[in-house]
Amino acid sequence: MGFVKGFLDSNILFSAALAGPVFDLIWELRAKRHISLCTTSYCVTEAEHNLRVKNAGALVALWLRMKSVEQVDAGTPSDLTWAQRLVPPKDAPVLAAAKSCGANALLTGDIRHFGALMQRDDLPLRICTPRAFLLEGPKGRLSRFSKRQRHGRSRPVL
Repeated sequence: MGFVKGFLDSNILFSAALAGPVFDLIWELRAKRHISLCTTSYCVTEAEHNLRVKNAGALVALWLRMKSVEQVDAGTPSDLTWAQRLVPPKDAPVLAAAKSCGANALLTGDIRHFGALMQRDDLPLRICTPRAFLLEGPKGRLSRFSKRQRHGRSRPVL
């Protein structure tokens, strides 16, 4: 996959604190220095709040995961204006920060607000689920394969 910078939305931080093989693999790639992970205090605060409400015992796991995640600044005013044209106001700071910090991919599970952007290739970064990121890479490599390969008759090598 090469070295890439992945920006983590708050729902990814929340889910990572609860664990699972997809998140373990993402953090393993980080440990092996194949990717770097980043987020903002905005996302961390939202993840912490949701964990306190739904599963306070997982806060420690979040804080342990955060040791290998860089906290970056909020997006620039121009990036925020750009993001506000694409997503609802609550999500604009997330998209703006991901763009501003130079992330190759924004990892999110928020299909409702980011789903339409996941199919676009005209954005400065890829917006995808963790699963898509792991299977297709930061640039959506699977889209380059034939329909036959995508439907399992032939497996692409990533």
